Amino acid sequence: MMTGEAFDNIDQQASHWAVRVANGTLTQAEANHLEAWLAMDPRHRGAFVRAQAGWRMLDRLRHSEPESHIVTPAPRAPLLTRRRLIACGSALAAGTAAAILLPPLLVGSRYSTTTGEVRRVPLADGSSATINTASTIDVRYDAERRSIRLVEGEAWFDVNPDPARPFLVQAGDIRVRAVGTAFSVRRRGESTDILVTEGVVEAWKVNDKGARAHIVAGSSASVDKGAVRPSPETEGSARAVERQLAWREGLIVLDGETLDAAVTEFNRYNVATLSVAGQSPEKLRLVGVFRATDPEAFAAAAAGLAGGYVQKSGNMIVIHL
Repeated sequence: MMTGEAFDNIDQQASHWAVRVANGTLTQAEANHLEAWLAMDPRHRGAFVRAQAGWRMLDRLRHSEPESHIVTPAPRAPLLTRRRLIACGSALAAGTAAAILLPPLLVGSRYSTTTGEVRRVPLADGSSATINTASTIDVRYDAERRSIRLVEGEAWFDVNPDPARPFLVQAGDIRVRAVGTAFSVRRRGESTDILVTEGVVEAWKVNDKGARAHIVAGSSASVDKGAVRPSPETEGSARAVERQLAWREGLIVLDGETLDAAVTEFNRYNVATLSVAGQSPEKLRLVGVFRATDPEAFAAAAAGLAGGYVQKSGNMIVIHL
């Protein structure tokens, strides 16, 4: 059915839908509304394809530019106007509109962070994901399940309760399921760490015949090549969980770590690489609160405590002992 709708209005609506789909903020009801709008007029599909093409181009350009290595919990916001988005999409699609087939609508997106960046992403159901440094998640929602795939790195999820649609995080062959809770999942090569700050989560390995583990608020679990192993809940375990999640505020909190362990943690967040020259004292344990993106301040404090000195050359910071 062809309507008398103006082209400008169609393009404006198409760009609105393209941004919503790209940001992963569509509810299922809105997705159904979009499908109906696309079916209403053949021009709608063409405008939507052009808008999506423009958005993808702008997203690639944005990620190809160097980013400052500053911890920022705020989500990225599109900096270009709707009219510019339409213009870019139209230029990309010129001469090819007749050959384009619109793929099925997916309510899902990929979100990534660079080194030193922490990003908070509001999700379509009212939940949120806080993504740690150098991490990537894929979000896919449907009528039966809210699915997250942790491709790499670490993320903390604050889950809006919805018993009808479980919230499921996939990290390799590990699955973590929650209904309404808050927890983090971190991939470390072949192992996975799970920290729970609110409620209870259920974790298991795919194809593992063993019992599923339940991890309660204030406790954690680790998984390597074996089964899920919840850590014993102690008086200080809740504080330990919160300390390990201080990255959400751009901080690293040390409470008895060795110098080598602290250096490894700081190197997750910085292009400038810390290293230690000389033998680190076995009894040296570090306690303190540092900005995750200020390795020089940490190096100066650690060197002073160990009786050493710091040498910097380019992106190398060496603690000499």
